[in-house]
Amino acid sequence: MSTDHNRIKVADLEKNQQDKILVTDANGELEFQDIKNIKSENYNALDYTDEGKALDARQGKVLKDLIDTKSEDKSNKTDDIEANKASSVKYTSAKSVVDWFKSFLFPNVSSKTTTLIDTDLILTGDSEDSFKTKTGTFAQLKANLKSYFDTIYQSVLVSGSNIKTVNGTSLLGSGNIATPDMNTTTAQTVSGVKTFLNLMLGLRNAANTFTSFITNAATASRTWTFPDKSGTVAMTSDITSVINAGTTNRIPKYVGSTVVGNSRILDDGSFVGIGVSNAPTKDLTLGNQSTKTLGIEDSDSYTSGRDFSVSAGRTINFQLTSNFIDLNQTSRVYRKGYAAPNGDYFIPSNMTIYKQTGGTGNLIVHATLSYTINSIAISATNDLYVSTTNGLYKQINSTGTFNLEAGVTNRAYYAMSFHPSGHLYAVCACGDTVGSSSEYIYKRINNSGNFISEITSAGRYNDVACAPNGDVYVSFWSVGLLKQTDGSGAWSTVYSTNSLGSVCVLENGTIYACNVYQGIAPKFAISINNGFSFNTSTVDLPFGTSLYCYLSTNKNNVYTYKWSGSSVFFQNNDALGFANLDGGAFKIKSGTGKGTGKSRVEFYTGQKTVSGTDMQVETIRVYLDENGSFVYLTPPSYSNDADADADANLPSKAFYKITGNRTLFQKP
Repeated sequence: MSTDHNRIKVADLEKNQQDKILVTDANGELEFQDIKNIKSENYNALDYTDEGKALDARQGKVLKDLIDTKSEDKSNKTDDIEANKASSVKYTSAKSVVDWFKSFLFPNVSSKTTTLIDTDLILTGDSEDSFKTKTGTFAQLKANLKSYFDTIYQSVLVSGSNIKTVNGTSLLGSGNIATPDMNTTTAQTVSGVKTFLNLMLGLRNAANTFTSFITNAATASRTWTFPDKSGTVAMTSDITSVINAGTTNRIPKYVGSTVVGNSRILDDGSFVGIGVSNAPTKDLTLGNQSTKTLGIEDSDSYTSGRDFSVSAGRTINFQLTSNFIDLNQTSRVYRKGYAAPNGDYFIPSNMTIYKQTGGTGNLIVHATLSYTINSIAISATNDLYVSTTNGLYKQINSTGTFNLEAGVTNRAYYAMSFHPSGHLYAVCACGDTVGSSSEYIYKRINNSGNFISEITSAGRYNDVACAPNGDVYVSFWSVGLLKQTDGSGAWSTVYSTNSLGSVCVLENGTIYACNVYQGIAPKFAISINNGFSFNTSTVDLPFGTSLYCYLSTNKNNVYTYKWSGSSVFFQNNDALGFANLDGGAFKIKSGTGKGTGKSRVEFYTGQKTVSGTDMQVETIRVYLDENGSFVYLTPPSYSNDADADADANLPSKAFYKITGNRTLFQKP
């Protein structure tokens, strides 16, 4: 239609009339008409097919009546799909379709199964038969999966880097992995360290009815070593009568077949008593309850009586042992000691210098300074030089005050040694101002002025010792023993080792050198040919396998001690020792009485009888009384000297009397 006429007058729109409808007239123009006056050509019957026609209410009523009177034709409808599944004209409801599929596909499904067994059916879509639904058993599924994994994945799993193994064997693959029989009746062999939480190791009883536990109350790593023998483990309560039945200082003895108690012997660490009621006051003290006898038991009737000897100590002129003997001194952190020309031995510890007079006896305090001592040295004139954290000090003739040496650079001189020509050598280690691993050898010429450097290359020089012939030896960490011939010129390595700690030279020229750690062989080396060769010592230092020790000498004797603290140990190499030493006095003391009471020393022997088996009679011969009188009770008596000389039973030098004469005579 023409759009030129599709216009509505504004006046028509403003009339506000009801029941009007907008239509086009014969000319195609829009106009409002009463809805009751719709022309018949504008609608048609229900079977009208032209477009643009409207369906009015009258025809709608006809359509509704047709629908209300329409009845369903059910002649081709069925709910039994299974019976009519071959029909192409029958139809059914959606519910019937669902029910039929459920009955066909899952005829016996009432609930899910808990456990699959080999005969259970499993649905699958067969890809080789147009994905038709088919069933298979659970046993078939397992067999197919096993074959699949065996052929496809087994080799990968067996050789994979993330697969657990047993003793190096993969958990997957063919064959058997041998494992120990871990039942309760077969002996087990288990090697290596096995950790049990808190040592909760359970042990079953023989009847396998209960378990006992071993518990662990250790607060650190412990090692328990069991004896190499069979036996029964005892509880502490089982041995209470053994371990708790004694008394402090009492030597135990068996007072029953399984019980330990006190014996008569008491040892308080200083004296030993036998049967004493009070603390013993002698090396061997006997109780005062009765008279005591000390002797050898009787021999049998076929054996002579045994000799009984009591002797005092003697001095010797030979070496008893080459071992280092503990002098039983207080354990301290000692630094290197030094011997004076007169035989006195000095040794520093912290700020105190100790002295052993004449090289014997205990260490006593010589002097205490205000600064920590690094080392000491003593000149030929007996002057004592002390390296401290505040500088080098001097004590004239080893007595009096200590004076600070002027013009001497303050360094931590770890060791010092006087040369026979009067020079003072020193080495620094672990404290030099240039660093703990950059130290040098120093020399104070004629012991005057400042120290000058003998070696300018950095290194750790631990100890220095001057030999009587003028050679100088220095222990050099990681290199060995350096030597400067006659105290001048170049330094050469005469003994190579990688941890040399200390060195000393004896008066006879023997050189001792030891490693810092005895675990490094050789632990302790000796040279008897001025350092041309070294041999491993047959004597070990007394500090075990780990040490940092010092060696120092007093003439030919050697002292050693640990830098971290120990007693002092001594090796006696001067076999002849000192001249004109006394032997120990043998003293026989009688017990002292009171007032006019007796106090005697008596001597007894047996009295001869005729030849045979008769027992001799014990007879007193001589005694010394409380007044000092010598009483000879049984001198033989003769008529004259000739008779005494003729008596073969009277030995030469024996005393005798002549009848009627009070004089004692001596047989030639």
